[in-house]
Amino acid sequence: MARRIHQTPPSSLTATQCVLSTPELVSEILHWDADGYKEPGYKQRIGYNNDQTFPKNRFASYARVNTLWFHQAMRYLWWTPLPYSKLRTLERLPLERRQVYTNFVVDLTLPNYFQSSCKESRILERLKFPRLRFAKIGICPGQRLLSLPGIRGDVLQDLTIDVWNDDVRRGGPLSDNKMQKRLAIRLMKTFPRLKKITITAPSGAPVSPGDLARFQANFTGVHSWGVQREPNL
Repeated sequence: MARRIHQTPPSSLTATQCVLSTPELVSEILHWDADGYKEPGYKQRIGYNNDQTFPKNRFASYARVNTLWFHQAMRYLWWTPLPYSKLRTLERLPLERRQVYTNFVVDLTLPNYFQSSCKESRILERLKFPRLRFAKIGICPGQRLLSLPGIRGDVLQDLTIDVWNDDVRRGGPLSDNKMQKRLAIRLMKTFPRLKKITITAPSGAPVSPGDLARFQANFTGVHSWGVQREPNL
């Protein structure tokens, strides 16, 4: 199926070539082959990061057919959160080429951990994510410094803040007022249409009601908040 289709005059195209050159039909073919990987709720069915089970090699072959197939295949190849392999691919590319690929990203996770996020932040800096629908950032108890790249996700409305189950002796999550304000300013600049924030915290590092109230006061456009408790692993 993934054999290159040469650009030929419409009158000389075979029926098969016509089918494989029609955007709507190509979209249906790849959607069928993806077998629900891009469907809403796939993270609940088969896990959050599905990059290991998705048929990457087959869809990479589809992307080599022609421009039409490239754009259709990239919708699936870049759907899952960016693992190290994809970050390494982006690192080798110039900024304008990185943007071509991040245009397809729908799901993004930003660890926001200084010791491991500096390189990731440098790779993603100044990139736009016009199709971003799911985003998660991490914070540590007592964290005072941010390690988030300067990116833009103008359509994202729903964000998850994931509290790391770190050493709670350093303080509770969001306990530093200055860090709260810096984080809020950065989030509103990065995701200007943000409407909902969900905070997930392990039972060993809960977010205090006072810290949550002070953090909420930094946001004017976010009207929906949620706090989820997760068991310690």
